[in-house]
Amino acid sequence: MLVSSRLRAPLRTLLAAAALVWAGATGCGGAPEARAADPGAAAGAPESTSGESLARESLAEGRDLSGTLAFADRLALQGRFEEALAVLDRLGQQEPGAEEVAVLRARVLLDLGEPGPAARALDALVRQPSASARVLRLAAVAERRAGRPREAQALVRRILADPGLHPDLRNEVQRIDEDLRSEVRTGRRVSVDSRELLARVRGAALPADRVEALRTLAEREAAELQEALELALDDGTPVVRLTGLRLWQEHSEDKVAALRAGLEDPDATVRTGAAGLARHASAAAAVPLLLAALEREQDPAAFHAGHEALVGALGPKVELPFGAERDAAQRARALAAWRRIWQR
Repeated sequence: MLVSSRLRAPLRTLLAAAALVWAGATGCGGAPEARAADPGAAAGAPESTSGESLARESLAEGRDLSGTLAFADRLALQGRFEEALAVLDRLGQQEPGAEEVAVLRARVLLDLGEPGPAARALDALVRQPSASARVLRLAAVAERRAGRPREAQALVRRILADPGLHPDLRNEVQRIDEDLRSEVRTGRRVSVDSRELLARVRGAALPADRVEALRTLAEREAAELQEALELALDDGTPVVRLTGLRLWQEHSEDKVAALRAGLEDPDATVRTGAAGLARHASAAAAVPLLLAALEREQDPAAFHAGHEALVGALGPKVELPFGAERDAAQRARALAAWRRIWQR
C-alpha cells in the first residue's frame, strides 16, 4: 500500500471534500452504512469558524433538518469533529428526540474513539420499544467497543426478535450475535474492524493502544492506514510519532517526507530514531536533511545518530571520538568536516 507524502497537515486538508459518503461505524462486521450527505455542497464548511458560530450560522440560514445534518457531516469529514458535535448539540435543542441527530452524533463520537458517550447519545432511542434496527445496531457497536459485550448482545437480540427483519440483515446480525456470545464467554474481542482501529489511533487514552492499532492497520494494509499515519505524526506522545514515522517508511514511496518530519520533531528520542530512517532514502536526498539537523542538534544521542546516518550514506570519512557528541566544539568540528566532504 502506498500513501501520499503529505505530512503533519491539518486533517481537514487531507480528506477530500468531494467524499460526501462516509462509511458508518459498523464495528460488528457487515456492510457499512452510508452517512448523510448534501450532494449540493462540494466545498465543505468554512475553515476558521467555531462550532457554536457554525451552528448559529447553519440554523440562521434556515436549513432544514437534513441540510443541517449534511452540514455537520461535512465538518466531520474534514476532521472537525468538535465543531460537528457543536452543530449537532444546537440542532438537538431545535429538534429534540430526532433520530437522525442522535445517530450522527453517535457516529461522530465513535470516530473520535469515544464509544461510551456514543452509547449514551442513543440511550433515549434505545429505551423506546419501537427502536429501529439501525439504532439498535449502532448502539450495539458502541457497547461492544466500550467493552460491554453483554449489553451489545441484548441489543442485537432485540433486532433478531423482529419477525419482519430482512433475511440478509438477519444473517448478518446472527453472525454478530455468535461473535458476541464468544466475547461474553472468553472476555476477549473476536475481531476489530479497520474503522474502529482508526478511531483508536485518534482517541485511545493509552499510547500503547494507539500504537497497537496503528501497527494492526499497517499489517492489514488497510485503506485507513494513510489517515492513521497522518494522525500518528501529529500525536502528542513521542512513541506514537516514532511508530508512525517507521511505518510511513515501510508503506510509502516517499522516504524523504517522513525523514524530514522526524528530524524536525521537538522530541530528541524521535529525532534519534528518525536519523536511522535515512538509510531508506538516497544520499542526495538524505544528506542535506541530516546536515541541517546536525546544525540544530543539541542532544548528544540525537547528534550521534545523525552522525552515524551520515557514515551510512557517505562512508566512515569523519571520526567522532567516543563521547565527543557531548561537547559543542567537537560537534561543530564534526559537522564542518561533513559539510566539506559533501561539498566536494
